[in-house]
Amino acid sequence: MKGTGSIYKRPGSKLLWITYYRDGKRVRESSGSTDRRAAQQQLGQRLGEAERCEFTNTRRSVTCSDLWEGLERHYRINARKSAECLGRRWKHLAPFFADMRARQVTYDQLERYIDKRLSEKASNATINRELSALKTAFRLGRKRQLVRDVPDFPHLEENNVRTGFLEDAGYAKLTAGCSELWLRLFLEIAYSLAWRKSEILNLCVRNVSLAARTIRLDDSKNGEGREGPMSAAMLPLIRRAIAGKARDGYLLTREDGKRVRDFRKAWHNLTTAAGLPDLILHDFRRSGARQLRRAGVPESVVQKIGGWKTASMFKRYAIVSNADQREAMAKLDQARAEGKAESETISDGHSFGHSEPLATPSPSGKVQ
Repeated sequence: MKGTGSIYKRPGSKLLWITYYRDGKRVRESSGSTDRRAAQQQLGQRLGEAERCEFTNTRRSVTCSDLWEGLERHYRINARKSAECLGRRWKHLAPFFADMRARQVTYDQLERYIDKRLSEKASNATINRELSALKTAFRLGRKRQLVRDVPDFPHLEENNVRTGFLEDAGYAKLTAGCSELWLRLFLEIAYSLAWRKSEILNLCVRNVSLAARTIRLDDSKNGEGREGPMSAAMLPLIRRAIAGKARDGYLLTREDGKRVRDFRKAWHNLTTAAGLPDLILHDFRRSGARQLRRAGVPESVVQKIGGWKTASMFKRYAIVSNADQREAMAKLDQARAEGKAESETISDGHSFGHSEPLATPSPSGKVQ
C-alpha cells in the first residue's frame, strides 16, 4: 500500500530493501541490514520523515558542492555584499570538499582541512572565514532538508588586534605633499571620521549636507547607514569637490571627472614622499578612532561614527597607541611630583605631623 510502504528482498542481494512513496514517486533503498525488525524500523522512520516533509534526499547523495550552490544562491537573492568573497573561499575549499558527501563531513575531516591549510601558510583568520562559509552552507542545507545535521566546526584562535597609527606630525606631512583635491579630501574624511576606504570612495553629492555640515552613508559594510559631522578642514574641501556636479555624481573624482576607484600608485608616491613608506590605508581607521577618543568623544559615539557594529569589534582596533601610553605615564609622573611637592609644603608649614610630641594630660586632668 502507498501509505505503509513495504519490505522486500532484491535478487542477488542478501540485504532487505524498503520501498515507499514520497511526493507521488516511488522510492526504493537498501535497509543496510538482513534483520527484518531493523528494516521495519528504517521504513517507519522514512515514512515519518515523508509525512513531516523532512525527507533527506537519498536518491542521490548530497555533496558539499550542492550545499555551496545553495549558499551562492542565498547570497544572490539577498544581495549580500560579501558575495564576492565566496569565490575566494571556495577556491580553497573545493579541492578538499567539492565531491565529498555532506554526511561524510566530520569534525575529524574539518581538522584535516585545517592542517592542510596551515601547511599552505594560511592564517588562522583566513581558515576560520572559509570554514564559517561552509558552515553556513550546511545550515542552509538543513533548512532545505538536504542534510539532517550540521557537524561541529572547529574554530582557531585569532590574534587580530589591529596595530599601526598615524600621528599628527605624519598627517601634516601627507597633507603638505597632497596636490590633488580628491586625495586631500579622502585623507581628511578618513582621519576625522575613521571611515573605510570603500565607504569614502562610494560617497556621492547627495550624501553631503552643507547646511547641516554632515555626510551621510546610505549603506556600509555592516549593512547600516550612518551619519558623520564635517570637520572645519573638511567643509571647504567638500564645497570645492561638489561644485558643478549632479546630485548623483561621485564626491571624489579626478581632474578629468572620472570617479576614483583605486589609487595605489598615488598612495605609494604620497607616503614615500612623506617618509612614511610603511603606512597603510587602514591605519587611518585606527587613527581616526583615536582622534575622536582623545578629543573626549565617548567610545559608544566613536563606535557609531566609525561603523563598528559591536563593542568587541571596536576593541580589536586597540585604539591606544604607544604615544598615548607614554603620555599617560608622563601624566602619572607629573601627578606624583605634584603630590610630593604638596606633601613637602605641608610638612614645612608644621600644620600637623608626627614629628611633634603629643600633648599628655597632667595628673589633674589638664593637658600640658
